[in-house]
Amino acid sequence: MKTLFAPVAAVLLVWAVLAPSPAAAADSDTFKFLAGAGLLCGLPVPNPCPDVAQAANGDTVSISGAGMLSIHAKSASGGGTFTHTFSGGQVHGTWVATDLLSFVDYSSGTGAFGPPLHAGNALIRVNLLVGGAVVHTGILEVTCRLPGAGGPSEMAKEEGVRLNVQGGVNFNERVSGLTVFIQTSG
Repeated sequence: MKTLFAPVAAVLLVWAVLAPSPAAAADSDTFKFLAGAGLLCGLPVPNPCPDVAQAANGDTVSISGAGMLSIHAKSASGGGTFTHTFSGGQVHGTWVATDLLSFVDYSSGTGAFGPPLHAGNALIRVNLLVGGAVVHTGILEVTCRLPGAGGPSEMAKEEGVRLNVQGGVNFNERVSGLTVFIQTSG
């Protein structure tokens, strides 16, 4: 993982101070997530938006979007856009979150990366739409790393997204982009 944390510390510190600050609770059950979208795009780091993942065949998918995760009700909402780039061209569409399959909160980080920002890993079932019609379903994996946050092997998983299109292409290699989980209630 490229070292992106130092250049964004000041920006995130300002954002954390200006953002609504709910009571910090270890058992927080609601999070907003950003994937290659929102204020992540204004950060002074290479390629923060959109998030890009690549398949074994060389195809890529670019994803931008946001949504909400509720842990105790086990639900997800939100959506965004995607672009599937392949040797013959591109397909543009939208994605819509339908279900939260799992979420692991690796806790808030340290310093400027502390509450309400959290590291974590979410698996979200999504519908992929082209021209307003559902053409595929998929599983969108959103992973956020933050300095000082725990997690398996101190966040051995890389920052970004992966998308497994059911019955289609598996974009299982993260290429670029930033993600974050923001605690909204506890």
